[in-house]
Amino acid sequence: MADDNRTRITEFIFTGLKFPPQLQVFLFWLFLLFYLVTMTGNLGMMVLICLDSRLHTPMYFFLSHLSFVDICFSTVVGPKMLADFSERKAISFLGCALQQWFFGFFVAIECLLLASPAYDRYVAICNSLLYAVAMCQRQFTQLVAGPYAVGFLNTMTHTTATFRLPFCGSNIVNHFFCDMSPLLSLVCADIRINKPLVFVVAGAVLVVSSLTIKISYFYIFVAIQRGLLSRWQAQSLLHLLVPPDGRLHPVRDPLLHLRAAGCCFFPVPQQGGVDVLHRGDPHAQSTHLQLVE
Repeated sequence: MADDNRTRITEFIFTGLKFPPQLQVFLFWLFLLFYLVTMTGNLGMMVLICLDSRLHTPMYFFLSHLSFVDICFSTVVGPKMLADFSERKAISFLGCALQQWFFGFFVAIECLLLASPAYDRYVAICNSLLYAVAMCQRQFTQLVAGPYAVGFLNTMTHTTATFRLPFCGSNIVNHFFCDMSPLLSLVCADIRINKPLVFVVAGAVLVVSSLTIKISYFYIFVAIQRGLLSRWQAQSLLHLLVPPDGRLHPVRDPLLHLRAAGCCFFPVPQQGGVDVLHRGDPHAQSTHLQLVE
């Protein structure tokens, strides 16, 4: 009976964004603008990093992957949401499963990738003499490959567990895309395992990423505050943190990254998937210490 009920639902209907009809055209162009800005900014960042050999460092390697994930993340939701302004807000059962899978995949990757720059800065500032060894190409490649692998396992676990359950009755999804919480409310089976499963796999990603960022910056700020850096290390750090205008911003780099991580873990209400804050300007994002005298 459960199988029969599940096969009857061949599509889901989104309630979509709730707004007055007279604002539909304005909001469509506004969200389209947000999407195009996100695409242009991230593509520009990736092209710039690829073409400029001076940016072939671990930090910019992380930034290029964050830009790539941002493009994919926005594309999973953005185009379908924009299309729903002018057509029936429907998505097939398979399409919904794929959208949820890729959504969870890229969310997990972005959260974990935000921890990689924090670790890079910790090594560069607190262990600068070993930076070239600790952040060799193999190491920073692993720091990028790891989030992709964890993201795959993370979303495969709870997405597969959810879409194997029988959906029956209403097919109205109270959202503008296939998110896990509104989908579980449509399941006509026991979900006492699924809800804790989603909480555990998503919570593990957030805890690991946020703890890595907090611990890394704790040691960075302690080292700077207590003056534990050697004179040579301090000169290298000073060279790093002085921008082209000659004005010193000794904690600008860490604060920019912490602000970006905060926007990821504690997002403000926003539409259209615009999240380019953590891209910043190239100089502000760089933490690579020049170890060559």
